[in-house]
Amino acid sequence: MSLVLSPWLRCVSFATLLVFAWGLSGGAVVSPSSAQLCPADVMPADWLPRCLAGQLLFTTESTCTMPSIGNGYLATVVESDSIYAAGLFNGPVHDNVHRARIPPYVTQIEDPVASDEVVVQAFDMERAVFLRRRTLSSGLEVEDRWYAPLHEPSLLVHEMEIASSGYSGTVNFNSSVGAASVDLTLTPTESSADGLYVVRGSNLVPEVGENRTSLAVVANILPSDIVVPAGAKPLTVYALTAVVTSLNSTDPTWDALDLVNRYSTNDFALASTLFSHHVEAWRSRLDAGRVEVDGDLFLAQAVNASLHAIRASIREDFPWGISPGGLSTDGYRGHSFWDAETWMYPPLLMLEPGSARSLMEYRKHRMAGARLKAVGMGPNTQAGWAPPGYENRLAPEAIAFPWESAFSGQEAQYQQGTCGPWCQYEQHISGDVSLALRQFWYTTRDLEWLEAVAFPIANGTASFFAARVEERSPGVFSFNNVM
Repeated sequence: MSLVLSPWLRCVSFATLLVFAWGLSGGAVVSPSSAQLCPADVMPADWLPRCLAGQLLFTTESTCTMPSIGNGYLATVVESDSIYAAGLFNGPVHDNVHRARIPPYVTQIEDPVASDEVVVQAFDMERAVFLRRRTLSSGLEVEDRWYAPLHEPSLLVHEMEIASSGYSGTVNFNSSVGAASVDLTLTPTESSADGLYVVRGSNLVPEVGENRTSLAVVANILPSDIVVPAGAKPLTVYALTAVVTSLNSTDPTWDALDLVNRYSTNDFALASTLFSHHVEAWRSRLDAGRVEVDGDLFLAQAVNASLHAIRASIREDFPWGISPGGLSTDGYRGHSFWDAETWMYPPLLMLEPGSARSLMEYRKHRMAGARLKAVGMGPNTQAGWAPPGYENRLAPEAIAFPWESAFSGQEAQYQQGTCGPWCQYEQHISGDVSLALRQFWYTTRDLEWLEAVAFPIANGTASFFAARVEERSPGVFSFNNVM
């Protein structure tokens, strides 16, 4: 069983989750009460209904791990020094290829919070936004909103809504760039005088061959401070970051500049529509398929957090697989394992088949790498164990999916050039992919997909297993030396 939880939920309620897991194994379940999960005495009134519906996680604490925001193309842990883009890896396939870390351009309000005020924070899973509210020492009230617009995949947004509430004051901003990345060559291309932070470059080492993935990062630069008069209407300040790679653009720099300029011109007029369109996009996504749990608020929150963590890491229009660590971290080096088809795929298949199709397309596009693995296997090779005579029985269409897959689809489980035991013996992953294909067919009955995607994979996998099997005695066959 694999339970994918929001890092924030995992951090804040880890002890409770252990109790919950113990209950699943037969012990008494002691879940936190609704009053503990959604304390009405400190929670903003407009957050309370969403919390009681299991759609919002709330805290007043400085959590050890912040939540992640993502749209399947970009993702980040809120206030971290790392952004990750789907398909952007660094390193050779036989030596620790991993997700390439992109340093963010971060802008924050640096003014202190009023001494008698409580900072409240919430992760709204239904609307895919992290919220923070606080009153500054000047009396000004601030709500921060961090989100990755589902309808604008190359954009990350931090909105700061400032209300005077009868006070006047100056709001000071602090901007900084995350620590330099050891994975990328990034060069500034525009000066701060243009009001933009612009860098471009590529990954340092391609996974295979010589072709690198290029990228550009563009962010708008805010003034060092703004003055908010008493009685003024609430003011929203936008910190936009665009990340574009050559995986979906022929000119990442131009496209990133165009995206930020489009939303920042005319005093950010178009940016004012970003959040509402983002919320509507997620509402449409969840209306098409969701899980609702009644009678156990903590279980409802855990289920919704788990599903959100998966959905925020995949897009149906950008088939780059999904990693057990999600898209917001380099956990598991960003690789696709059997977890994708075995544990993360089933809910996607039932709730949003388009994303399940995306996972299958990722495998289909990497059949060449799976073919290389099948050809390279044998009784005395590093690519993977196969019995004597296997190479003579191997059909031209045979494929064996790697235990770990990244950019190219070649086996990426290597460490310093050595193929570990998982790489050599965890060969059930090809069957896992085939099972996922069958489940998609049973669910959709899509004949065109069956011919174009499913048959080549299933036929190649069957040919591999036919060559891999051993006859133990007349009419008795087995697969030996597997994990």
